Amino acid sequence: MIRYWPLEKGRVVTSPYGPREGGFHYGVDFGFPLWSGRGGSGSLPVFAIQAGTVIYAGAAQGYGGPDPAGWLVIDSDDDQGGGVLEYGHIRRLPHVKVGYKVKAGEQIAIINPDSNTNGGTAPHLHLSDMPVDYAPLQKQNPMIRLKGAADPGTAIQVIKKESIVDRPDFNEFPNWSRNCQSRNGTKIDLVLIHTQEGSGNAASLAQFLRSTEGGGNPVSYHYTISQDAKDNGVTVVDVVDTDLASYSVGNSNNRSINICFAGSRAAWTRSEWLKHSRAIDVAAYLAVQDCKKYKIPINVLAPPYKKKPPGISDHRYCSKFLRDGNDHQDVGDNFPWDVFAAAVGRYAGTATTPAPAPAPTLDLLSPAVLKVLAGQFL
Repeated sequence: MIRYWPLEKGRVVTSPYGPREGGFHYGVDFGFPLWSGRGGSGSLPVFAIQAGTVIYAGAAQGYGGPDPAGWLVIDSDDDQGGGVLEYGHIRRLPHVKVGYKVKAGEQIAIINPDSNTNGGTAPHLHLSDMPVDYAPLQKQNPMIRLKGAADPGTAIQVIKKESIVDRPDFNEFPNWSRNCQSRNGTKIDLVLIHTQEGSGNAASLAQFLRSTEGGGNPVSYHYTISQDAKDNGVTVVDVVDTDLASYSVGNSNNRSINICFAGSRAAWTRSEWLKHSRAIDVAAYLAVQDCKKYKIPINVLAPPYKKKPPGISDHRYCSKFLRDGNDHQDVGDNFPWDVFAAAVGRYAGTATTPAPAPAPTLDLLSPAVLKVLAGQFL
């Protein structure tokens, strides 16, 4: 995904996302220090972080006016990066109006230098980030989206999705949760899969996880994933940045990356799991990509658990093998580890020792076989 910083190189954060003066700052302020040689922030160019369509422009409460002073709000579809970005205390360029199609890295405005029309503040850019659509109550930290962004004017090599070898087809978008913490320097050595033990899909589970923010039992995962029952399309929602620890496995949070199959249950039979084989395949792909990113050896640590980390396993591994205080039993007895391990090996491009195939469950046996077995025990 192509993303750029909203200001040129030399920018600084003048006010971060988070608590501020007894309240909460639902965005990040950027500017340039006087010693930068730019004479401060006023009149300096503002660039689009990602492509999208302008949905609001001009005067806005708190950001100033009249038009062209005020704000710009730009909505991006999933292929453009998803979400809605809000640029405040700016003066839009004349052609950047409601309905205008913005390109990533394109100049869209300048920082308004005039406190009489910029909301009565010193010149700076305020940036807010909403994960899905324009919903001011769901603003998240924009710095997560900006991770890995390029400086404006920098050439970026674009890799088309079709050219990525062996990438499975899935839709991915963020709905970031505040249920996370620093890893405090802990090395990541596990990727763990989970069941939800409930109904729904990746999007509804991600939204539920946001609803636990600030409560007595906050929960989160790095990814939620689901397969649509109608068209078998797979959706992945990014909930917590993998550089941070999610609230998924208690004492093993800091060392792990966590993927939850939305709408799944540990009691599922093998045949029920195989109805979600495309989601399993995508989970294997995500696990391999994160193993490569964090230099985790790609080992599938399947039942019966006999090997120490590093590797890829499930929540029950923490309970039964690591004995780290967990008591969860997901992903259950009938998860198709052989199918998952084969997908991991394919995406890793290396041979992976397949897990033993689980014993067949009754739902896989035909009525004729059941009749024969019943006769043997009469």
